[in-house]
Amino acid sequence: MTVVRGLDRQTIDLPSGSVSYLAGGTATGTTCLLLHGGGADSAELSWSDTVPALIGAGYRIYAPDHPGFGCTPLPERPITTEHLVEYVDEFVTALGLERFMLCGISMGGAMAIGLTLRRNEIVARLVLIGTYGIQHRSPAHALSYLAVRVPGAAAATTLLGRSRWLLRRSLGLILRDHSRITPDLVAAVRRSLLHSDAPRAYSQWQRSELKRTGTRTDYTDRLAEIVQPTMIAHDSCDVGVPLADAERAAELIRDAQLAVFHGAGHWTQRDQPERFNATLLDFLAGRAEQRRHDHREAALDHLVREPRHQRRDPGHLVHHDHT
Repeated sequence: MTVVRGLDRQTIDLPSGSVSYLAGGTATGTTCLLLHGGGADSAELSWSDTVPALIGAGYRIYAPDHPGFGCTPLPERPITTEHLVEYVDEFVTALGLERFMLCGISMGGAMAIGLTLRRNEIVARLVLIGTYGIQHRSPAHALSYLAVRVPGAAAATTLLGRSRWLLRRSLGLILRDHSRITPDLVAAVRRSLLHSDAPRAYSQWQRSELKRTGTRTDYTDRLAEIVQPTMIAHDSCDVGVPLADAERAAELIRDAQLAVFHGAGHWTQRDQPERFNATLLDFLAGRAEQRRHDHREAALDHLVREPRHQRRDPGHLVHHDHT
C-alpha cells in the first residue's frame, strides 16, 4: 500500500495488538489525530486529501489504521465501538500524546466522541465528519439489521471488489461528485476489499452495532458533557446519518458549530476537499469562532445604537453556523 505524501508508515505494539499508523508533519507542531471510518476505509483512503493541508499549516499528524483495517491485522477480540475506543486510548497513551486536535469520520467519529467522553482532558478540539454515534436507529434499520446477519455478508462485501462497475456505483453513494471517483481511488478501494481484513472487521462491527431495537452506540444523552469547541461537518445528501441527527447533535453540544456541505455525500473530505480543508483549518485555528464573535459584537453595537422602538428581539443575534 502506498503512503500519503509527507507521512511515514510505522508500527506500534499495544496491549490489544499491533497497530500500523501514518505519522509526519511539523515535529513541534500542534498534534492532530485522524480517525478513519468503516467499510473498506483506512488512514490512507480517508485522509490523503486532508493531510497536505494540515502539514502545510504546520500540524503534526497521526493517522492509525484501526484494528482489522488497512495495514493493521484483525485482532483476536471482536471489533466493537467499545474496543475501538479502548484501542485509541492505548494508542495515544503509548505515543505520549497529552493534548491534541481530534478528527473522526463516520465510525471514527463515534470513536472520537467515545474518547472525548473517556479522556476529556486530552482533547483540545473535536471534529466530527458524517459521524456515527448520534442516532437512535439507522435509516432502514430493520432491513440493515437483517442484512448484516445474512451468512457470508463479509464475503459478499469482498465480492464487491471484484466488479469495478459495482464498486463505482457503490462509491457514487458516498461521493456525489463522481469526478472524484478516479481510477486510482477505485484501485485503492479494491485492494482494501480484496487484500485486507477490512470486510471481516466491518462486518463484526456492524453486527455488534445494529441491534433489533436500535443502534448499540448512541451518545445523544451524553453530548452535553462535551465541553471542547466542536465542529460537526455533515453532508446534505448523507444516506447513512441524516442531516437532522447532526443538527440535533450540534444543539446538544454546548460549543458546537455545524458545517453543512450541500450536494456532498458521506465522504465529505474526499467529496469536497478544497472547501472541507479550508473549513477545517479555520476551525482548528479558531478563526471561525473569531468571526462569530466579531459578528455578534457588531450586531450588539448596532442594537445599542438603534432607537429603542426599532429594536428587534435579541434572539436574532444567535448564530448557527451552516458554512
